[in-house]
Order: sequence, then structure tokens, then C-alpha cells
Amino acid sequence: MVTQARISIEGISKTYNISNQNLVVLDRVSFEIGVGQVLFLCGQNGSGKSTLIRILAGYEQMDSGGEINCFGNFQLSPSELMVFPQDVEEVMSGELYVSEFVSLFNTQKILTLAAELEIDWIGRYSAPKSKLIKELSGGEKQILLCTVMLSSKRKLFLLDEVFSAMDTNNRQNLMNYLKSSIKKFQASCIIISHDLDFAHDNADQILVLHKGKLSLNSAPNLITKENLLASLFNNT
Repeated sequence: MVTQARISIEGISKTYNISNQNLVVLDRVSFEIGVGQVLFLCGQNGSGKSTLIRILAGYEQMDSGGEINCFGNFQLSPSELMVFPQDVEEVMSGELYVSEFVSLFNTQKILTLAAELEIDWIGRYSAPKSKLIKELSGGEKQILLCTVMLSSKRKLFLLDEVFSAMDTNNRQNLMNYLKSSIKKFQASCIIISHDLDFAHDNADQILVLHKGKLSLNSAPNLITKENLLASLFNNT
């Protein structure tokens, strides 16, 4: 049980009917997230991680019998929620310039944060018509989207493989800023990651899904990296 839980998940299940056969993707998953906490959600491909994130984001409905309580509500409004997509290319493609993209949000906040994080190229590329979004590398797209995300205040951040294409330095700098922001603004954050070492080093709480069931729910200081790896195969 997490002290001062702000988000409580009770008995979430999700079943798809495919060719008249039921496929159970999530099976009675329950957990809580506290104020100012960063939770890493780990598991093999197909374990149900992204489905869980989509349910929390309101993109999909869970099966009957489960319950989600977010800050006293059963569903957060879009202004309280920030979702980082698994496929950045879906939202960062086409003929949009970087300057046009940041102008969709709060340009000054984004540039101020980029300077604080020493991500100088965001400032350069934010000059009018200097760089197209499609010309950025995969890592640059993740960094830009993550910076935009962190410049806004939200109650809950749902991040699907947010750091996967970043270099080590940018990844840790953004992770450090994310953790401090979550605590400062009394928000909560769930991050899907396949990097167990990174999760163990940065999480307040780690959840592991195995074939749709919760295989592990622990603070990182209470579990070794070896046991964390074993939990992916439900061998803890």
C-alpha cells in the first residue's frame, strides 16, 4: 500500500475477442501510485503494458468489475493528463516546422526549459522555418516531445518508451528533471520501459507484468536487479 495514494487501480482486466476466442491481455491488475512518485512499468512484449496505459488514458475501456480512482475521480480530464505515445512518428511527421510545433504549446516555457537542460538545438531549430520535424532523428523527436511535455503542468504523466532512442546523457538529464518536477508539482508518473537497469536506478516503484498478470510490485531498494529480471519470466 502506497502512502497518500493519489491513483488507485483495482482489478483491471481486459479481454479481446479474436476469431471467436477470448484473449486475456490484462488479468485483475491492482496497484497504487503515491503523490510525487515515478512508477516504472516493465514486462516482455505482449505482457499488457501498453494496453494498461491506454486504459488509464481513457483510450480503451476495461472489462467490467475493475475500478480506477485518479485524484478522487474515475477519469482525468485532458488538461490533467499527459500521454507520451509509443510511436513518436505518428505525432511528429509531415511538413511541420519545429517552430510551428512548439508554437502549438507555450514556446517561451519550452525554450526556457531547453536552455536549463542544455538542449541547445531546440532553441536553434525553433527559429522560423529553420528545421522540419521530419528531419529530426528519432532521439531528437523524443527529446523535443519530452521537453514539451515537461514544460506543462499535469497531474498524471503516462509515458510509453519515452527514452528509448535518446543518448545516455540526454536520457538521464530529462529523467532527473522529470523526477524533480513530479515531486515539485505533486503529480504522478507511469513510464513503460524495457531497460531494467534504468528502471531500477530511477524508479520510486517498479511493476512487472507477465502474461497480463502482475508479477512484481516493489520499491527498487527492496529487490535486486537479478530478481527484477527473473520477474519478467515470473520466476521470482
